[in-house]
Amino acid sequence: MRELTIKDILKIVRKKGYKVFYGGRGINLNIWGIRSKDRSSNTFNDSICLFWKNTDTDEWKLIQFDATTDPGLYWRNNPMNQLGTAILKPGQYEGCWKIGKHKGYEALIQDKPVIVYRDNNRDNILDTANPNVDVQAGVYGINIHRANSNGMSVQVDKWSAGCQVLQNRKRSHTILGVKFQYDWDCFMFLVKSSAAFYNEYFTYTLIDEVDLLDG
Repeated sequence: MRELTIKDILKIVRKKGYKVFYGGRGINLNIWGIRSKDRSSNTFNDSICLFWKNTDTDEWKLIQFDATTDPGLYWRNNPMNQLGTAILKPGQYEGCWKIGKHKGYEALIQDKPVIVYRDNNRDNILDTANPNVDVQAGVYGINIHRANSNGMSVQVDKWSAGCQVLQNRKRSHTILGVKFQYDWDCFMFLVKSSAAFYNEYFTYTLIDEVDLLDG
C-alpha cells in the first residue's frame, strides 16, 4: 500500500463525516486502519495510521505502520466461532478500545461492541461484499496488538483471528525526542502519551483502500 498523507485522511473525513480528534494538550491521537483491496492475501498488506495535530506548530503528524486488518489464512480455514471467522466491518467505532493486556503485554483491548462479518465458507477469500454473509455486533476480542516482538513475521497465519495487528517491523522512529527500534514500541508510546492527557479509551476508524481511490 502506498504511503498516505494527512490530505488522504482528511478527504475521507469530509466524505464520510467521521470525527477527528485534535486540540487540547499533548497528543490527541487518531487511530485509523486501511484495508487493502486484495481480499486473498495472508500478508501484512494493510496499514494502521496514527495521526495527531501538533498544538505548537498547528501541523499534522502521521505515522503509517504495516499491518493486517483481517484474519490470517489459518483462522479463515479453521474458524474459532461456529458462525465463521470475524472480519471487522469498516466504520468508525468511538471509544471501543482501551489500554489493557493481550497475551501478557500492553495493547488496545476491545471493550465495547463493534460490527463484524462472519466468513464461514473456509476458503482464502475474505467475504465482506457477499449479501449472504452474516453480520453481528458484539464484543469478540477484536484487539489491536502486534505480531512477533522481534518484527520477523511475514505471513499473518495465526496472528489474527479478526484482530488488527501490526507487523512490528524493526525500523527507527523518534517521537518527542524518544527513539524506538520497533513499530509497536512507537505505537504504544503514542497511545500512552495520548491517554495521559485524555483517557485510556480510544476510537478506531477502519476504511477500505478503495475509499482512497474514489475521487
